[in-house]
Amino acid sequence: MKKLQFVFLFCVQFFFSQINIGVKNDGFVYTNALVSNPSAFLQNSNPWEVNLVSADVFVNNNYSFISQQSLLGLSGADNLVVNNGSNQSDLPKNTIGFSDYKKFNGYFQADVLGPAVAVKFKIKEHEFAAGFYTRLRTFGSLFNLDNQYKYENFINQTAFSRVFQPFSASVATLQENNFFISKSFLQNKTSELNIGVTFKQSKVWDAAIVRENNVYNIDYNKITNTLYYENYSAEAMVTSSYNFDKKKYEPKNNGSSIGADFGLTYVDYGNYDKENGEYFQKLAFSVTDIGFIKVNGEKHLYEGSPFVINQNIDFQNVNNYSDFFKELSTHVYGNPDVSLQSTTFKVALPTAIHLSYSGNLLKNRYVTFGLTQRVPLTKNSFKSPNLFYVNLAKTNRYLTYAAQFSMFEYKKLQFGGYLRFGPIFIGSDNILPVFFKQKKLEAADIYFGIKIYPFWDNALSRRSRQKCDCEK
Repeated sequence: MKKLQFVFLFCVQFFFSQINIGVKNDGFVYTNALVSNPSAFLQNSNPWEVNLVSADVFVNNNYSFISQQSLLGLSGADNLVVNNGSNQSDLPKNTIGFSDYKKFNGYFQADVLGPAVAVKFKIKEHEFAAGFYTRLRTFGSLFNLDNQYKYENFINQTAFSRVFQPFSASVATLQENNFFISKSFLQNKTSELNIGVTFKQSKVWDAAIVRENNVYNIDYNKITNTLYYENYSAEAMVTSSYNFDKKKYEPKNNGSSIGADFGLTYVDYGNYDKENGEYFQKLAFSVTDIGFIKVNGEKHLYEGSPFVINQNIDFQNVNNYSDFFKELSTHVYGNPDVSLQSTTFKVALPTAIHLSYSGNLLKNRYVTFGLTQRVPLTKNSFKSPNLFYVNLAKTNRYLTYAAQFSMFEYKKLQFGGYLRFGPIFIGSDNILPVFFKQKKLEAADIYFGIKIYPFWDNALSRRSRQKCDCEK
């Protein structure tokens, strides 16, 4: 049972969606790019686009791994075994092991872009774009978790006394309804400046933040199976759509989020034809997820005198997170209701800055340099990952293929690829672990989707349908 619980936590805590580098730099589909920059669609050579569905699954962490396995091979694995020994190297196939770093980091975001519609139109010769898209995403982060938390520190030991550094962890699930509008400024035959904004309204299904603010101590005695805590100052803010009585997940509105994205793109078309989806160079800048989430849930605070937990008898009748917090409050304060500070709390969205430059190397061949930097608005903020990437792509109306490398958190090198054939695309920002066996499988990514847009149309046929002012 413990093995199954661990596998569940391993999978849940470290799914994360990167930025879908390939599809967001495809010159002929743009609804995915809107998620990062609301001004992007005005560059589209197509007058409209519909996203039916696209999704991404990404795994990345520096704590746990599965030995001698690939993502495709893992789908056929019958059983996973947790290595309980102190030696975590050269493990047999399908063994869950644990890395050894000074700090542990994990990132979580599963992303589904649902029905989306975007169109371009003119009002008195001014070019606009507008549209609507739905999105379901779960995201979270775990930053700078002390090496003292590593797995082997808690196994096969009669006793220990350790000092732990502060940490924070967070997760949320949002169902979003987003509307964007953008306009071209300073537009002429060879260049344009596009500015856009997205208005975001979300329903909160789940949210949790756990934070330890102090350097605190834990003493463990294996003979009595007790844990002794002191110097702690912990906060916990939680809400969930999981029905603990029925033991199933039932999505419900546990709060609301109001936010916005802002973006601009300068495109230099040079001698290239915008109607053919070509350009000489472009520079894009955006800020995403500006706003806050107001959550209906429980906010607890634990600080005070040292206390002891006996793992043989304590927390044996906990049926939900409210029960857990009440029993913990009894240990800390001697009263189950003292820890509860509020039934609402506010958290900032995972705000981030995006910057990219793209240049035309040869006809239909482009190189793009991109950067994403998280910018937490408050102490209670969800956080996006930092990323730098270089993308090389060849693209036309019917086919795009690309390759890139990225640096996850500016230090972890990953290779990816992308392929679009007509309205169908598939890609990966970390492709090697998908197909090839890894000594330590700790990261992999795959994304896919299908769209509807006039890929059968081209600039020549569109111009032939335009009215001719022949008498002028």
